[in-house]
Amino acid sequence: MYGCALPELFLIAAITFFLYYVCDRFLLTYYYQRPPMYDDKLNKTSLELMEFGPVLLCFFGYWCMGNM
Repeated sequence: MYGCALPELFLIAAITFFLYYVCDRFLLTYYYQRPPMYDDKLNKTSLELMEFGPVLLCFFGYWCMGNM
């Protein structure tokens, strides 16, 4: 949402997502005895919320670039 105001946040977010992915893969492979019990509700809810991300980015970017 704040990527238009601070473009370095895109790089920080990409690094963070990569580190979360690596840590989750490592923990699921070597640390946890049984995987956590997740269902499809978590995935569906996160995908529904992610639909609003580009809209918020457009609105905030328009306000940030047009605001003196």
